[in-house]
Amino acid sequence: MNLTLFMILMVIYWSGYIPTKQGKLVEAWILLHSEELNSLWNLMKNGEDYFKIEPLR
Repeated sequence: MNLTLFMILMVIYWSGYIPTKQGKLVEAWILLHSEELNSLWNLMKNGEDYFKIEPLR
């Protein structure tokens, strides 16, 4: 199984491999949803309910 990790706050690849085209799509999605991602991260850290974020299309 291939696994690619992204660091959300700085939008950098942490490890793994993803093709350039798909990587740029993920980066754009992270930038578009950064506030939601940060809110979700804080909720999950505190054991609160989570919400879904619009998927990459």
